[in-house]
Amino acid sequence: MKAVLGLGEELKADDGIGKYVIDRLKKKSGQLLLYSSVPENAFTRLRGIDSLTIVDAADFSGRPGEIRIVKELKEKERLSTHSTSLSNLVKYIKKSIGIKDVTLILIQAKSLEFGEEMSEEVKEAGEKIVQLLS
Repeated sequence: MKAVLGLGEELKADDGIGKYVIDRLKKKSGQLLLYSSVPENAFTRLRGIDSLTIVDAADFSGRPGEIRIVKELKEKERLSTHSTSLSNLVKYIKKSIGIKDVTLILIQAKSLEFGEEMSEEVKEAGEKIVQLLS
């Protein structure tokens, strides 16, 4: 079974892109769709999943709304807007949960300000991702 996990805090502008994508994919059958502001909260629901796609805002010094699709992260690569690094998160998912096929879809955030609206650039990237995953 396949799953899509949207990460981020929807109250922090572009960090809400994970929820934005999951909300638009809700009608898609054949995939488990999850959203969490804290990645660890979704782990118990991921048991038995063969393939996982994680959608999240990131900071990789790209232009706002730029999309990166990543299968492997370098150990020191620090792209996440969360306290846990994405490389540690993926490592845990592969080793402890047993999901071998993990893909990260990262969108360069423009703003992570609390209470701000999501930027148009990131919203447009989210729509592209919805099309990609549909």
